[in-house]
Formats: sequence, C-alpha cells, structure tokens
Amino acid sequence: MNRRSRLALGAALLVAGGVVAHEAPRRVPQHTSGAATETTRLELVRRGEAALTAGNPRDAEEWFERAGNMAHEADAELGQLRAILQAGEFRRALAFAAHIAGVHQESGAGAGMYAWLLHLSGQPRVAQDTLAAALARLPADAVLLATRELLNAAQPLPAGLLLEAPARFAPMPRSGAGLPARLRALASGVLVDQGSTVLTAAASLGDAERVWVRDGLGRTVSAVVTRRDAAAGLAELRLDSPLLTTGPVLAMAARDPFPGSPAFGVAYPLQRDTATPAWPLMRIGFVGAPSDLPGMHAPGIAQPAGGALFDNSGRLVAIVTLAENGAVRAVLPSRLRAPGAVVPPLATAAAGRLPLDELYERALARVVQVLSAR
Repeated sequence: MNRRSRLALGAALLVAGGVVAHEAPRRVPQHTSGAATETTRLELVRRGEAALTAGNPRDAEEWFERAGNMAHEADAELGQLRAILQAGEFRRALAFAAHIAGVHQESGAGAGMYAWLLHLSGQPRVAQDTLAAALARLPADAVLLATRELLNAAQPLPAGLLLEAPARFAPMPRSGAGLPARLRALASGVLVDQGSTVLTAAASLGDAERVWVRDGLGRTVSAVVTRRDAAAGLAELRLDSPLLTTGPVLAMAARDPFPGSPAFGVAYPLQRDTATPAWPLMRIGFVGAPSDLPGMHAPGIAQPAGGALFDNSGRLVAIVTLAENGAVRAVLPSRLRAPGAVVPPLATAAAGRLPLDELYERALARVVQVLSAR
C-alpha cells in the first residue's frame, strides 16, 4: 500500500473510530525476509533519525518512507511525520498524524502526537476528545499519560519522554555557530523583512544587545538589537543570517481590527528557565478593548510578550508588548505603520478565510522564540 493510500485509510478509520547524515537515500533490497528484513528496516529508521538531527528533513522523510515500505510500523511513520513538520509542512503533517492515530491503535504515540498537533493549531477540544478515546483503549500508555499532563499545562512545553524519538513533540534543534551552551527564553517575536528582522517586546529583553532567535523549524541564529520604540514597547532585532521562509509573504491588515474582531494568537509558551526547541501554540479568541493610547488595544487573548495576532486571512493585526507598568498591549497596524516605527513595510493582502491548519502553517516559520545566554 503506498503512502497516499495509507493516509486515506487512516482518515477513514478515524472517522469510524555510523552513517553520514548527509548521505542521499538510496534504494534498498526489497526481497529480504525475517530478521534480515527487520535489521534493514531499523537501519533505515536510524538513517532517518540521523538526517533529521543533521537538519536534512527531505532526506529523512525518504529514509523513513523506505522503512515504512518494508513494514507498516509506527516508528517509521512517526519519523516521517516529524520530517514533514521539520520541513514546515504542517497541513500535510496533520493529515498524516490522523492516519497514524487511526491505523496504529496498538501504540499510544500516534494518538498522542495527533492530539498535540490539534492542540497546537487551535483545536484543544478535539485534541482532548482524541486523547480521551486513546486513553480509554490504552489507559497505562506512558506517552498518552504524558500527553494528558502536557495538554492541561498552563505553559505546555514538552519534556522528558515527549522529547524522545520516535514520538518527539518538538522540532530538532538546528543551531548556528557560536550558540551558547545554556539559553533561556525571553519572549516570542515576529519574523519580517524577508527573514532578516524580528520584532519583539522590548521590555522582555532587558538591557540585552545580543540575543538568539529560533523558529518553529528548529533553526537558530544570533541577532543584535538595532532599535527600540519605547512608546510602542517594540524592539527590532537584526539577524546575522536570514531565516528564509517559503509560501506567501507576511502581510499586515490595511486597517486596525475593531474590538471583538476574531483573532488568532500565536506565540511560544514561556518558561524562562528553559529554552527547549518548540512549536508555537495558537489560541483563538477576539481582539480586546481599546487602551488609552492610540493604535493599541488589549490583546483579548492570553499571549506571552512578543506574540502575534492574525486575522482569519492570516494577516498580521497586532504584536503583543508590555508597558513599563507591566500592562499587556496589542500594537495595531496604524501604530506599526506610524512614522519612526521599527516595522519595515509589510504588504497588504486581500481577505479570504484560511482553514486553521493553513493559518498555523504560515505562522510556524514566522513566529519565533527570542533567547538569551544564561
């Protein structure tokens, strides 16, 4: 059965209930049997993990898919799922996770991973239902029990078992040169200007002038603080090397959202004593009430500093900052475009509602973690 057929089967079942990592994948013998077959399959899985560690998700996906063609096992498909996520293809990954959860019901890892991706992309109720059904079937499964704790956490960041292959609930780190051995999380940020500039909450940086930025694909680069806008609470970070993105360019809404407008907040859960690579969390809600300052509202959605608010067309409508008194503000397009603002020009785009998984996929490489040495 090919991958497309397995994907369709998975969706149907859900409705019903020393190897060099840069080595290109090559064709392997398909006419082995028994122990030799399993040895070869596990070697392919190992090569896939090595390619992921080296930052080569396309090679990794092919290694894992070859392993899956030898035997339809969950470990290879979970590896393939992580390779797809590492390449930034969230929509495709979510569909594939549904397949794994539906077909591999003997393993809690697939259902746990699917519930986690649903939770991240703004579907917490569906995530809880998916997890509850899996726990009813496998009440002692360690991954499912750890997933339940994660989904109920105020700041859900995977740890321990959930950072181990094959069901790793976070991207693999892809670090640049000179990365400190120990980092701490400061804030989220928004990647703009063809991937060379990040906007974040100035108050979260303290007096730092040199920081590091990591996106949802695990890529980490150093950056320098180049400007601060005290009135808006924003800081501009210039990256030492761009974090290039694919797909549509980041656009900003032409007008400020009105209070009560639907909004999709995307940011990284913040635990300052850790800087584990992570995928951002999307929360759905509404823009809050106006503040006493022009071009700023209350966010309306609980967001860590530096997080982004998007409309249902995927356009940036606010960046969350902190005032000197600790008040949380959503800085709106009119303020972001004001003379002297730190925001480079962002295009406007026509309205057109996006499905949740596409909105999240666009944000995955554009909303980043801002980190410092500790």
